[in-house]
Amino acid sequence: MWTFLGRPECILYLSSALSVMVEPIYNKLPRNRLNQTHLTPSLLVTREAGLKVEGSQFTLGGSPFRIISGTIDYFRIPRQNWRISLRKMQSCGFNTLTTHIPWNLHEPAVGQFHFTENLDLLTFITLASEEGLWVILCVGPYVGSDLDLGGLPSWLLKDPNMKLRTTYKGFTTAMNRYFDQLVPRIAQFQYGKGGPIIAVQIENEYGSYYMDRKYMAYVKMSLEQAIYQFRGQLIKRLSETEVPHYWRRMLATVHMKNIKKKTYEDLNAIQGRSPILMMVYTTNSFDTWGALRHFGDPQMLMKDVQEMFILGFSFNFYMFHGGTNFGFIGGAQYSDGYQPVVTSYDYSALLAEDGSYMPEYVMFQELFHYVTDVSTIIQPKATQKTAYRPLIFLYFMTLWDVLPHLDLPIKSVKPIPMELLPVNQGNGQSFGYTLYETIIFNGGSLTSQGHVQDRGQTCLGGFRTSILTGYSRVDCFCYFKFGYVDISDKLAKNDQQMNKLSTRRKKANARFSWSHLTPFQLKGRSVGLSTRNNAHGKAYFTLEGQKFMIVGGSIHYFRVPREYWEDRLLKLRACGFNTVTTYIPWNLHEQEMGKFDFSEILDLEAYVLLAARIGLWVILRPGPYICAEVDLGGLPSWLLRNPNSRLRSTHRSFVKAVDRYFDHLIPRLLPLQYHHGGPVIAIQVENEYGSYNVDPNYMEYIKKALIKRGIVEFLLTSDNVKGIKMGSVKGALTTINIASFVTNSFIKLLQMQNDQPIMVMEYWTGWYDTWGNKHCVKRTKEIQHAVSRFIKYGISFNMYMFHGGTNFGFINGASYEHLRVVTSYDYDAVLTEAGDYTYKYFKLRKMFASATGDGELQYYVSLKLHQLPNLTPKTVYPSVALFFYLPLFDILPYLNEPVMLYTPVSMENLPINNGSGQPFGLVLYETSICSGGQLHASVYDSAQVFLNDTNIGYLDNNINDLDIPEIQGCHLLRILVENQGRINFSGQMQYEQKGLNEDISINNILLRNFTIYSLDMKMYFFKRLRSATWKLAPKYYVGPAFYWGTLKADSSPKDTFLDLSNWHYGFVFINGRNLGRYQDIGPQRTLYLPGPWLLPGNNEIIVFENLCDSSSLKPAMAARTQQVELINRMLLNWSTVLPLWFQPQRLGLRTKGPDFMLEDSTFQIWGGSIHYFRVPREYWKDRLLKLKACGLNTLTTYVPWNLHEPERGKFDFSGNLDLEAFIQLAAKIGLYVILRPGPYICSEIDLGGLPSWLLQDPDMKLRTTYSGFIKAVDLYFDHLMSRVVPLQYKHGGPIIAVQVENEYGSYDKDHAYMPYIKKALQDRGIIEMLLTSDNKDGLQKGVIDGVLATINLQSQQELKALNSVLLSIQGIQPKMVMEYWTGWFDSWGGHHNILDSSEVLQTVSAIIKSGSSINLYMFHGGTNFGFINGAMHFNDYKADVTSYDYDAVLTEAGDYTAKYTKLRQLFGSFSGISLPPPPELIPKMIYEPVRPSFYLSLWDAILFLDDPFKSEIPVNMENLPVNNGNGQAFGYVLYETTIFSSGVLSGLVRDRGQVFLNRVSIGFLDYKTTKINIPLTQGYTMLRILVENRGRVNYGNNIDTQRKGLIGNLYLNNSPLKNFKIYSLDMSKQFFQRFNADKWSLIPKEPTFPAFFLGALSVGIYPSDTFLKLEGWVKGVVFVNDQNLGRYWNIGPQETLYLPGVWLDKGLNKVIIFEETMAGSMIQSTETPYLGRNYYVN
Repeated sequence: MWTFLGRPECILYLSSALSVMVEPIYNKLPRNRLNQTHLTPSLLVTREAGLKVEGSQFTLGGSPFRIISGTIDYFRIPRQNWRISLRKMQSCGFNTLTTHIPWNLHEPAVGQFHFTENLDLLTFITLASEEGLWVILCVGPYVGSDLDLGGLPSWLLKDPNMKLRTTYKGFTTAMNRYFDQLVPRIAQFQYGKGGPIIAVQIENEYGSYYMDRKYMAYVKMSLEQAIYQFRGQLIKRLSETEVPHYWRRMLATVHMKNIKKKTYEDLNAIQGRSPILMMVYTTNSFDTWGALRHFGDPQMLMKDVQEMFILGFSFNFYMFHGGTNFGFIGGAQYSDGYQPVVTSYDYSALLAEDGSYMPEYVMFQELFHYVTDVSTIIQPKATQKTAYRPLIFLYFMTLWDVLPHLDLPIKSVKPIPMELLPVNQGNGQSFGYTLYETIIFNGGSLTSQGHVQDRGQTCLGGFRTSILTGYSRVDCFCYFKFGYVDISDKLAKNDQQMNKLSTRRKKANARFSWSHLTPFQLKGRSVGLSTRNNAHGKAYFTLEGQKFMIVGGSIHYFRVPREYWEDRLLKLRACGFNTVTTYIPWNLHEQEMGKFDFSEILDLEAYVLLAARIGLWVILRPGPYICAEVDLGGLPSWLLRNPNSRLRSTHRSFVKAVDRYFDHLIPRLLPLQYHHGGPVIAIQVENEYGSYNVDPNYMEYIKKALIKRGIVEFLLTSDNVKGIKMGSVKGALTTINIASFVTNSFIKLLQMQNDQPIMVMEYWTGWYDTWGNKHCVKRTKEIQHAVSRFIKYGISFNMYMFHGGTNFGFINGASYEHLRVVTSYDYDAVLTEAGDYTYKYFKLRKMFASATGDGELQYYVSLKLHQLPNLTPKTVYPSVALFFYLPLFDILPYLNEPVMLYTPVSMENLPINNGSGQPFGLVLYETSICSGGQLHASVYDSAQVFLNDTNIGYLDNNINDLDIPEIQGCHLLRILVENQGRINFSGQMQYEQKGLNEDISINNILLRNFTIYSLDMKMYFFKRLRSATWKLAPKYYVGPAFYWGTLKADSSPKDTFLDLSNWHYGFVFINGRNLGRYQDIGPQRTLYLPGPWLLPGNNEIIVFENLCDSSSLKPAMAARTQQVELINRMLLNWSTVLPLWFQPQRLGLRTKGPDFMLEDSTFQIWGGSIHYFRVPREYWKDRLLKLKACGLNTLTTYVPWNLHEPERGKFDFSGNLDLEAFIQLAAKIGLYVILRPGPYICSEIDLGGLPSWLLQDPDMKLRTTYSGFIKAVDLYFDHLMSRVVPLQYKHGGPIIAVQVENEYGSYDKDHAYMPYIKKALQDRGIIEMLLTSDNKDGLQKGVIDGVLATINLQSQQELKALNSVLLSIQGIQPKMVMEYWTGWFDSWGGHHNILDSSEVLQTVSAIIKSGSSINLYMFHGGTNFGFINGAMHFNDYKADVTSYDYDAVLTEAGDYTAKYTKLRQLFGSFSGISLPPPPELIPKMIYEPVRPSFYLSLWDAILFLDDPFKSEIPVNMENLPVNNGNGQAFGYVLYETTIFSSGVLSGLVRDRGQVFLNRVSIGFLDYKTTKINIPLTQGYTMLRILVENRGRVNYGNNIDTQRKGLIGNLYLNNSPLKNFKIYSLDMSKQFFQRFNADKWSLIPKEPTFPAFFLGALSVGIYPSDTFLKLEGWVKGVVFVNDQNLGRYWNIGPQETLYLPGVWLDKGLNKVIIFEETMAGSMIQSTETPYLGRNYYVN
């Protein structure tokens, strides 16, 4: 029936018929009165009054409002379907969403909160708002909703005295903790803050429970308090008068299944004349197991709804879309017995369980649109359904067979209910099944005594005997002397309680099947991979003592994008393989001597662990030589620098290098071994050494090198048929490599080791290709034949390759005839290069699904094959035109300094890369010649020869001579040599040096004095090219050159192939990644481009064409799968132009009357500020993408001088300070840049970004033309501008404007200063538009000639006033608000400053509508990591907190806010273009608390520091003789001296000094407390003062005096103290390196403070962001893995410190806390920041 009704035409027919039945009632319904009902969150901009009660009606925003609501519970709907369900609700005519919030799902364990994925409540609310729906939240704590325990967590029941839904302390404590987490999340979405939430329901149906008359009032108060105080800062209880008016009003609502007049008459009697809200209206109900299904009455439904409209009721329809009780979340009712709720929560709602339309939906839609007079809204299409083929179950596992693989059981004297089980970190078990076991010795009657909840099966041995429910009795007719019975809860046998229960059966000896066993299933491990012989002498492998057959496949992690590792391994497992094998390439892991790389695509450990998680064993082949068709067989090229070294031998230099490599590699492998719980079951010793065999001692050496470093697993060797004997080594199994199954292949192997099993280590599924030859293929039938024989004869085997992948970059090798391996390593393998299935795959899968063995193996192998993963999607992108080019010789000025040598040397011997030479790429040799003649040169591998810029011929391995034409005068001879891949097999490897290996001559006269350029074409190579001036590509060009273009991808980039059929020979780079070589001689015609390497939007493509000539170059390249469409040109639409590099940019940003112009089009700047130095570098892209997705087109950032030049002349632009990388990333994402280089920047940073070493000059006058200051500025600008100039718009970069200084009008101490800074910028090459920026106090004084003035403000009132001042100052010019303050910074001891999102929206809208450009300061504030925060000092000194959240558009952790949602909608509406989708939120995690175990008091710590500085008088930190004479910038300074009397201590302490007598603290000195009494002492006493620089002032006229520490003399009884020892405590990374493990001790009962505390934070495989909460700690600093997270202080407002997940490592992470006065017991983590009590910015 319901299938029939699901058809759209049937719905329309039936609903029309039903509508006819009630048509006469329509005449009674009100018309044209309810349009305000459809006022949506996005339409209501001005929000002065929320939902209120005005007489008998609701009002919203002051207008009458009727709630027409429907219930959708987000946790019952797949997240992917949230939006479509909400859209269907809005389309039906509803204006409000109601949803329940289940406590038990959000806090499944005490203190562990989950608000992600399907429980992401905030996203659900955001989507509702976006779809035009208001929101009513049912927050509980009890929500009912037919959920397990009504949504209350089961762990509450652990308390035997628990009284749910009362003011019992155990319940209210848990509730308050939950509300502290929940309310801050929803508070930001309240109506008053610009969100959609208009009402919150307190508890649910308590009148039917009513066990505590105080309870409802308590819940109300708890919610009021949490909402009012936001972020859960529970400082004090609020009185009734302090609660906002809209919270004091409580409205009672009713739950009804039909309209009863008496009910609402009673309601009016209770609360007077007020609107009536049917909070739950339904004609239907849920279904329970074993009962009839409930159906609603559509006629009654429509009658009731119409009556509610006539009576003026508001109502909530329960359910609009019921969804599904996924998992075990369904509850139960207990009316006529226990009745559990079924899985489907269809509820006969308006939408079916799967979201399909029901007939009542259309009826509602017609009624609502009639009553509200709203035009019909487009109805979303019904979701398509399909019927799959019946599921056939082929395999099974009994419950009893599962038990050995579970965690150890709990043993107890008596039964324990699941809630009290000591599992899940002490939270018990919430859902599912529990198995109880005990032993009985005789039969009888088994009684449950009514305690089986809910249903128990009883079993004897493995056989079910009966069911127990409630009170029941089971008669056991069989009598066993010994047996097992599985029972539930508290049972009695013959009315006597049974003891000594166990929740699991003893482990049985199940028959071993290699097809099932996986690394994660095998818990107990004692015997790894071994060999054994049966009674007939036949050998076989065993694992854990059981027969085991290795069915392996090779996948090389370094040839597959990391993002696809899981896909390829899943496909291996799904095909039926149980083992993956991989080589380990030494040359990639140690490209430079002693510098190891195991990151990203080379993260071997992550790859092995992923294989284990998927259920695969692993065989590793670590070499050192691996062959694998990799350059030099995987050996690093720097080994060839030593001409006497002998590869693959025990020659001293070679084994020394091997030892160093193994010393690094093997410790990574040890934890991954089988015996250590990992998946690695075998290790191969070297590779195919029998074919090389130059040293009989070598293999024994490698074997011992592995063993002595801890390798304990099974050892193998691997050789082809000819080499197995010479390549074997005692103690390792010899395996064989073959191309086909030929019996004779195994004869020699059996003769060598007839008592060992046979293993084929490489069965070649295909073969590699070489340039200029045909693509190699292997017939599927041949593979089938061989594999069937392997299985028949019980031969273990490994398919080489299962998936070949790609020789990305220059890693390909070459055969001994110098046949170069192509880029694709497809290998005609089981999976294609791109990971797609082949005919071979399906044939093998079918074979593995049903295979038999004979002889002694005689066991049936029936693999439980996994489901096939989906194919990786491919796409055809538009063709790409490459308009711009750079001839090779034009790039030379942008490369690293060339090497100048008297004679040429090979690329391996170039003195670069820390003495490791050049491994890959090209080398350009230059020298002068003054005559023609015969050139003779030995070139490896191929070379082009140029006379100046003209190509005159080619040389290669076989062609050594070339005629040089006669020339006049002297010319530049250039030889461009390419390493096309070193030989990877044979003894010739020893001689594989590339480039020019010998002297070169003309007419036998040797050439000298060479200039040699390295062209390795790594990432940094292209970073330099981006600063070059690219040219429009000519129609024809002869010679090597780089060509640039853009490939535009959609929001979800997919795999593709680049077709280069019109190009000759070269390489392709996408976003700096080297895809590899192409060449027109084939066989390979396309290059594989993985989707994960593409960015959404524009992607940079650079092609280096090596052999272009005038007849062939067509500058177009197509991304394709099957067909290619070439294009000749690309049109640029300047109205939506993106700041991509190298576009033809000439005019730049300029002014024209009141408008900005960019090129020839008007341009409005919509900017946002993000400071790169306040955001972890790994998150730059995330934050910039979010800025772009918000609709902004420009990034602004300050440049902090103090961080970039921490010491005079010593500059740091690395890591998080890589300004160029940040700007280039912004350009890639499609953003222009406005740079604000200072030198002063304010920015709430220490000293406004000026370096503290400037204050060493006692006469320093900052921000003036004082010679000491401008000399330092000049040096800084000399360095900074050399980096900035190439990034300007007119040079092809994204920088469209540069700001001159910052807010100087408010300082204004030197009229010559601003013109000086302007000239300093222009003299150093700044040619873009110049700006100034000032607030209302300094606008008139901050203007300079030739520079556009901009303004900083926060309100619309300021905008009007300042615009008029601006007009009077500079006439008709474009207006720009350089800083619109979206929030404000916080200070210690104050509030958390916020600015209402509605006010922000109104002001931004007003600014844009006035024609002004705008920059949002801040778009994302970030964090004052370390000690970089600044301070303010007008009346009182106030230091800024660590968080620079700023109440900005993104939170401190980069999460979205209500401001983001509203501004995105605003900018989208103004721009009129479709905005890119916002990136997913970065996940947060709650980790186990850090409980410090070790301790080091400050007084002990100073013993390990450098010797203190001794001085007659105190010295401020800036003048301390540290850091190469630059003083100390940040941190603490400890002053020590000796005193002999008591008295009054006085002095100037900046900023805060803790005073100690010996080790006892006696108080503090600071700005307000300048004196302290020293108690009476006998003899001499050590006086110590620990002074903290809390942050230098960053704004105001007193910045010249910001020296820190002890300023001037320190006095005791007005007499200056002398003879100080001064310790610098900057707490840098180097500071902590002094504290080795032996320096720390266990924490004593009474620690001495100040002190350092050491603990560990345990992190899983995927580190995530978190916030550290330091309850119980007072004041100090936190360091994680030596990263300074910043200060904490219990005076607030900030209570948490942001810890980025990218700074965490999997496993244990070092945590150090420096605490000044009192330590807590632990540091907790939370998903939610606590930034303090909110205070609206005035």
